[in-house]
Amino acid sequence: MFTEQGDLVIAKMNREGYQELDRAHVLAPTDVAFGRKVVWAAPAFANRKVFLRNGKECICVDASRPPSSENTRD
Repeated sequence: MFTEQGDLVIAKMNREGYQELDRAHVLAPTDVAFGRKVVWAAPAFANRKVFLRNGKECICVDASRPPSSENTRD
């Protein structure tokens, strides 16, 4: 999942409920909606990569390997 705050979330969902496995802040919110900054763009997925964008940039996160400093942004 990708949140409007710019977090990429890896989670499991089943009959027992929702379990968040990992979360990384990867993109700064640049758009404004309802008086707060948001990222309102749907992610695109291709070849185990996640493509994300805000109002200023587009990034690619490699989802085929565990998180590292190369995959996340501050």
